[in-house]
Amino acid sequence: AGAYLTDWAYYPDQLQLNAAIVKGWGSLNGYKTPYAKGLTGFYRFLGDVDAQQLQTRLDELLNTQPKDVGLMGSAIGEAAFNLVASTADVEATSSNGQPLF
Repeated sequence: AGAYLTDWAYYPDQLQLNAAIVKGWGSLNGYKTPYAKGLTGFYRFLGDVDAQQLQTRLDELLNTQPKDVGLMGSAIGEAAFNLVASTADVEATSSNGQPLF
């Protein structure tokens, strides 16, 4: 995923990025059954999230640039590398004693 996002940032398409953001936001805030609306409202209540915070987040997302996607891809790639490197030193075994790595 990291390499895909990093490579995508070299051929930026702001229109494609905005369309993906709007589609993602729409899937989060599209039609919901009454039960789903109540559950979403309950989660927002528990997380102390109000409408102004949601609007601020949407504005931040719409201001995302393709270079930001590339930076995120680089961060994902680095995190994945560090995860693999840290597990190389672990002598992990399964419940029946077989090595996992």
